[in-house]
Amino acid sequence: MLNIPQLIAPRRWEDYHGNDDIVISTLNALSLGPNAIPRSIFITGFTGTGKTTLVSLIIRSLTCSNPEDYEHNGISYPKVNPCGKCDYCQKITDFRQASTEFTNITHVQVGSYGSEDMTPYKQVQHALDMASRPAAVLNPHRDNYRFIIFDEWQCFDVGLRQKVLLKAEVENELKVIYFFVTMQANRLPEIDLVSLGSRGVHWTIAGHTEEQIVNYLLKVSNLNLLPKLNSEIAKQIAKRAKGSLREALSKYEMLALRDCMYSEIQDDTARRMLRFTTAEDRLGVWEALERGQLQELNHIVSRAAKVYDAGQMFEFGQDLIDDLNYAIKEQKGNTESLLFALRLMYQYLANYNRLNLADYLIQLSGLRLGICS
Repeated sequence: MLNIPQLIAPRRWEDYHGNDDIVISTLNALSLGPNAIPRSIFITGFTGTGKTTLVSLIIRSLTCSNPEDYEHNGISYPKVNPCGKCDYCQKITDFRQASTEFTNITHVQVGSYGSEDMTPYKQVQHALDMASRPAAVLNPHRDNYRFIIFDEWQCFDVGLRQKVLLKAEVENELKVIYFFVTMQANRLPEIDLVSLGSRGVHWTIAGHTEEQIVNYLLKVSNLNLLPKLNSEIAKQIAKRAKGSLREALSKYEMLALRDCMYSEIQDDTARRMLRFTTAEDRLGVWEALERGQLQELNHIVSRAAKVYDAGQMFEFGQDLIDDLNYAIKEQKGNTESLLFALRLMYQYLANYNRLNLADYLIQLSGLRLGICS
């Protein structure tokens, strides 16, 4: 299978999707020069929204041998757009694969490939050692920066985080730019943001709209790397991607793998493969039960019924049983009510042809299961 994410990874600013305010702030800083570029950049957002892409584009912009002017919303930003043609642009597409002293990139992530034998302390110490060295001269005609990237920043303990933040803010006399990337900003104390100080910024990458995801998928489809995707199937994928371009592309690749012998994704394949039994979908069922939203509940079930055959509907019921069993095991909610709901579910499965799933779920809607808090 082709490595589609690598092939279509944005290499220039016009290829980046969404988060216009952050893009404008970045372009302003890049065009104004070294004194305007933040030395600490804190980036949060859930998976697949473009955190890694943003970091890669900033690095490429500051390192490209022949950066070009870029016009955005009628404003021209000088020398900010990677050319896409020089040696650096050709070789460096993903900072996670290009982390070496001679690219000026140091990527640190707990448990990442190649770091299993290093404790978080050793990883942090290595990063700080690199930050103390002048950047390798990649281009004698440009400012050369060293880039220190902490991926999944919340996985480092508070002592190590404070040590790094102190180095980044107080002792950063060289041209070193720190990136702190996380999907789980809620696990970090406010002091981490305060510690960024006056030279740091905090950007939250928002999820993409369904329209943006549809346009993205159709653009990928036109590259002829995968079987073609029609706009209706693209809309179905966008509804299930929950704002994540990566998730949307993953679902597209899943359909393409199934229909690799066709020139287009088949409608029947989309109906069968874009199923409703993901953890998020089941959570949606129970949230609807908890809120007593019977219309929403019926909508979820009726959509599933259009896709599933009898065996898949049976699996759907088993998925919900798994949820109930987990809730009982973890003592989430009223045990007596959960056991009652579980008994009803088993009765439903035993009488599959005589009880409609929507009717069964409506019976459960009267219970306050308490498992969505």
